[in-house]
Amino acid sequence: MKTEEQVREKLKELQADLFDSKSAIGNEFLKNNIAFIMKLNEIKPVYCDTIPKDLEEGVLYISKQYNTAIHLCACGCKTQTVTPFNRPDGWVLTESNGLVTLTPSIGNFSGQNPYHAHYFITDNKINWV
Repeated sequence: MKTEEQVREKLKELQADLFDSKSAIGNEFLKNNIAFIMKLNEIKPVYCDTIPKDLEEGVLYISKQYNTAIHLCACGCKTQTVTPFNRPDGWVLTESNGLVTLTPSIGNFSGQNPYHAHYFITDNKINWV
C-alpha cells in the first residue's frame, strides 16, 4: 500500500507531465482541478521561535513569540498562509493535548485561482467549507 506522501509525489509527477503535454484539454482540466486533488485533511503543529525559510506542506508553524502561525495553503497550491493570532484583528489559537484550533476560518482568496480554498483548522484537522 502506498503512503500518502508517495501518492502526493506521483500526483506531482502527473501534474508536471500534463503541463508539459500538448493537450490543451488536459492542461485546462489540471489547472481547474489540481487544488481539489491535492487538498490536505490534517495539519501538524510545530512550535518555533522564528518561522523557517522553507515550509513543508501539512505543517502549521507556530511562533508564540510573534503570535503568528504560518502554513502552506491546505489546497496544495503552496501559497504561504499567514495567520496572526491573539490580536484584536487576528485569529485565536487554542491548544489542548497537542491539538490546535485556529478560528475563524482560513480563506485563500488571491492568486491565479482566487476563492479556491476555505477551511477551518480544528484539533489539527482541516475541515473544508
